[in-house]
Amino acid sequence: MKDTISSFDLAAVIHEIKDLCIGAIINNIYQIDTVFIFKLKTYKGTINLLIEPARRVHTTIYRRPKPRIPPNFCMTLRKYLRRKVITEFKQYFFDRVLIINAARRYRDPETNEIKYAEKNSLICELFNRGELILLNDQNKVIISTRYKTMRDRRIIPNREFEFAPVRGLNLYDVKLEEFLEYAKNSNKSIVNFLASEVGIGGKYAEECCIRCDIDKMVPVKSLDIEKLNDIFQILKSFINKIKNKELEPVILLENDNIVGFEPFRLKIDSKFQFVEKENYNTVLDEVFSQNENIEIVEEEISETRTKISKEEKIIQAQKAAIEKLEKKARDYKEYGDLIYQNFDLIQNIIKSLEDARNKGYSWKNIQEQIENAKKNNTIPAVQYIHSIKPAEGIINIKLDSKIIPINIRLTPQQNATEFYNISKKSRKKIEGAKKAMLNTLEKLKKLKETQEITPKQIPKITKKRTPKWYEKFHWFYSSDGYLVIGGRDIATNDIIYKKYFEKNDIFIHADFRGSPAVIIKNGENIPQKTIQEAAQFTVIYSSAWKSKYMSGDAFWVTYEQVSQTPPSGQYLPKGSFMIRGKKNYLRGLPLLLAIGLVRDNDFYIPIAGPVDAIKKQTSIYIIIRPGDNKRSDVAKQIKNYFLKKINNEEEKSMVQNIPLDDIIRLLPGDSEIVEKNIK
Repeated sequence: MKDTISSFDLAAVIHEIKDLCIGAIINNIYQIDTVFIFKLKTYKGTINLLIEPARRVHTTIYRRPKPRIPPNFCMTLRKYLRRKVITEFKQYFFDRVLIINAARRYRDPETNEIKYAEKNSLICELFNRGELILLNDQNKVIISTRYKTMRDRRIIPNREFEFAPVRGLNLYDVKLEEFLEYAKNSNKSIVNFLASEVGIGGKYAEECCIRCDIDKMVPVKSLDIEKLNDIFQILKSFINKIKNKELEPVILLENDNIVGFEPFRLKIDSKFQFVEKENYNTVLDEVFSQNENIEIVEEEISETRTKISKEEKIIQAQKAAIEKLEKKARDYKEYGDLIYQNFDLIQNIIKSLEDARNKGYSWKNIQEQIENAKKNNTIPAVQYIHSIKPAEGIINIKLDSKIIPINIRLTPQQNATEFYNISKKSRKKIEGAKKAMLNTLEKLKKLKETQEITPKQIPKITKKRTPKWYEKFHWFYSSDGYLVIGGRDIATNDIIYKKYFEKNDIFIHADFRGSPAVIIKNGENIPQKTIQEAAQFTVIYSSAWKSKYMSGDAFWVTYEQVSQTPPSGQYLPKGSFMIRGKKNYLRGLPLLLAIGLVRDNDFYIPIAGPVDAIKKQTSIYIIIRPGDNKRSDVAKQIKNYFLKKINNEEEKSMVQNIPLDDIIRLLPGDSEIVEKNIK
């Protein structure tokens, strides 16, 4: 089986997803070993584009473990491409080269036109060892997976990029005359001519020979124009099928083993079994991803190891602080002692300065006289004066190689007392710091005793589930089987009203600020039980939860009573609603939310809703209410509890693959677990 995609494969991939990718925003980029994942926000939702230079390009539905710290190459791609819009997504001629152009989109304030700036190009070369090259708007190399100098070009930083010379014909726009001229000048057999000189590879060259009933070893020069025209038309038919998206994506099997893949059925593959797929990106994703061998090269760090590192840093800081305090205590005591040992000298210096100031001498004059006296050695006491800081009222006196800051507004005795007091305070602080360090050392000792040994696991990829349309909102199915959806914020409240609120639906709102707009779908003759559950759901996801209420009130109205058009002269903020007529209130609704686990084909998914509604769908659930535990901590408890209660290894793996964020999204705020139920 081929281990890299061909020009035909790349062409099929590009034409399948080109319309989706152009205009898409590059939300993020991940690098897992040699695999790059581009998370694209398209008009149809988020897709993940996988690029593995030298091997493949396709969208992927599989979830891959990501390194804790992205490689430098990935960080550079993020720096230049993240949040930019894809403006071009194309193949270079008919070569195995993908070009992605992206730019920053903005609206010109003067003309109101959409414009593009900060343009970049990403080049993926799928031949030889493969390259991924990022270019700036001047077509110069910013970064590449490999730098190299070749006979016909160089890939080095800050040098203009040149594509590798194209070998073969550009099948997208080649004319019959050009094809015939190529054939006329070739000395090769027809199969070798098509494979190497036209550049379609051996398999498609043989396919052309089979379809035209030509011996593949005959010289191309011996074929008449009619036969060459037949071959040309077959080649153009392949290209037209790709351009018109008339693909027949297949996986080839032999004895239930995958032996190949093609964008359409080929006669040369007739001996194999064909497994048809919906699109060619799915074919490549299934074939390559399931046999993927990726390695994340980074140190495995357990949670305990992280805590140990943190405590060790704290101890280092505490030691440095104690040493600083000890030095300060020693120095300031010594300052006090030296003042008393040189009491008369210091007193005379302070008095001399006071007399000079009283006689009207400026500090500048005083400093000049001190410097002259030092030079002429006329006043012995000035030799002890190191410097003066007039603005601070400080004179620095040098005694026994120590520079002591003396406050000239205080007496020598008062200065000494100040230093002794500072020394005493520092010693008291040392005692407290040493106690704190002992506590930290004890904590570190316990952490080391209980240090986890984190087993190194081989990273595995898992298939990513495609969420249903309503899962972008808060949602649940009632005990009576009705779908209930609610907004997550102002924007989704608005979307629910404008896009999903229909004539027979019921609208529910809580008497709390920040209430979601909740609707019961297909609401003709809705049972009271469903209305009660939907109202409780509305209160749960309002600000009542964060305010730690235990119950709250909500009301329901019909489709005709709800509007986003305010009365004349009034303003209605975005996401707000005007309710006309009678509100049907439901009071004292308990803030109890059940988080359950249900099977959805090959996946387990977490669901949330009123207790009775969730109990109707699953026997595995946990009940929570407003509390003081962080959402992330509660989510971990919920997931761990479900894992412990599921014994089947395959099912346990499904639960393990649930992203923690999927559970966190269900929690209205800080919570506490009330009940765990596993029947």
